[in-house]
Amino acid sequence: ALAHETTHILQKFLSTKLDDEIYQLYKNAIENDFTIDNYSTLNVNEYFAQGVEAYLAIYKPHSNLFDDGTHGGSTRYKLLTWDPDLYYFIDNLFKKLKSIEI
Repeated sequence: ALAHETTHILQKFLSTKLDDEIYQLYKNAIENDFTIDNYSTLNVNEYFAQGVEAYLAIYKPHSNLFDDGTHGGSTRYKLLTWDPDLYYFIDNLFKKLKSIEI
């Protein structure tokens, strides 16, 4: 999905501090089985990209509502309930990005 792939590009521009925070969130999610789908367990980059995609997916068409555990059915609600730390990290990050004037 576009949000997922765009997140990979966005990650290249994040500070080392934010990268470290994402890694700690990933490590915690793996250790406690908080990841929202199987794809997000592959590595820290996929974890973050899947999280952003879910955060942006307020609604998914009916055929995608039933999550098969891969990467098709995750929504903002699922992210908030399964991995609230990642949800709030992304929420705060987007608020910061929104306030930047170009």
